[in-house]
Amino acid sequence: MKRLKHFIVTATAAGAVLVICLSGWGCRRDVRLAGKKVRSLQVRTVEHYGVVLNQDASPQEVAYVLLRAIRDDVNAASPAEREAALDVQFDVCHPGSISGSSRPGVKRDEVVHLVVTHWAPALAYYVDSFDFDPAEAKSRMTVSPTKVLGDGRRSCSVYLPVDDPNGDPKARVIAAVVLIRAKPGGGPSSGTDGDTGYWRVNRVGFRLGTRRAPSSAGSPPSTGRSG
Repeated sequence: MKRLKHFIVTATAAGAVLVICLSGWGCRRDVRLAGKKVRSLQVRTVEHYGVVLNQDASPQEVAYVLLRAIRDDVNAASPAEREAALDVQFDVCHPGSISGSSRPGVKRDEVVHLVVTHWAPALAYYVDSFDFDPAEAKSRMTVSPTKVLGDGRRSCSVYLPVDDPNGDPKARVIAAVVLIRAKPGGGPSSGTDGDTGYWRVNRVGFRLGTRRAPSSAGSPPSTGRSG
């Protein structure tokens, strides 16, 4: 419970901090990233939880790995365990699309760090609904039709129903993982981060039209809503 409370407080404060930093309101680098491990990111084939995330991996497989890592992050018993869980989350993120709105003077990997490290607080309240078994997880997921974005990349959302830990049926919602894929073969849809052909995560949140747990229950805010 202490870890969950920590994530709830972090999520509440972090949302405001992130907006301030990305809006260029003078948030200093040594304040927001002091002592943090800022990873140098490149999309590549990785394997986590027995799932190989190569160019043939499905959106559901990527979402499963992300949600397992978020569960491990929230339940981490030590800083080392949390860093290991964060490594997985960074492995499945799509750095190019996440940093697309970064401002001059703010490095891409710093922007991605600020966003990805708030995915776990956003979904922390519901992590007990994230399955350990990949087959069970995928059986509960649905995938939206793929959309072609203006730059030629593809996007889809993976949805997973999640239950209120306190058993409130009215607080049941649908978590959403939004993914991006750059088409192999060059042209306007080709990627710049080694991401061609890979489904990778752009953001997490909750599906529009679903009710989240009331604030009195301690539900943290999401870092983004998806349709």
